[in-house]
Amino acid sequence: MSCQSLSWVLNDRDVAAEGQTPAAADAECGTGDSVRTMCAVLIVEDHGDTRRTLASLLRNWGHAVSMADNLASAVEFIEHKVFDVILSDINLPDGDGYEFIAEIKKRQVPSMTAALTALTSEADVQDARRAGFDYHFAKPVDLQRLRSLLEIAA
Repeated sequence: MSCQSLSWVLNDRDVAAEGQTPAAADAECGTGDSVRTMCAVLIVEDHGDTRRTLASLLRNWGHAVSMADNLASAVEFIEHKVFDVILSDINLPDGDGYEFIAEIKKRQVPSMTAALTALTSEADVQDARRAGFDYHFAKPVDLQRLRSLLEIAA
């Protein structure tokens, strides 16, 4: 799969609690052994408003969403759950999205991955591709393209 550049805009708000564990997030979203939604999505984003807004939007579209605000919690999530799609910021407080994708590839996690970043030059897109991201989303994101990506993954 090639790394593709996408862009988006977020306007919704989410009321989900911060700092959830994977089990708590699954319980809240009803994603345990109950009815399967379109996609299981992990959002790795340190900016709280962006993370909550994106999560709310994806839940409204019918996806099961888990949220991590740093690499450590993102790695904890992938140790406990399989995700169809992982959306990860590049600049995170305890490292970068490139490190996270490297860890995902090392563990052979079968997820479609997309970088979420304000880093939008051609060199940035190439860096994302080399790191292992399948897609590159420039902030703000085009919601129709995001939805199309999730439909492909579903």
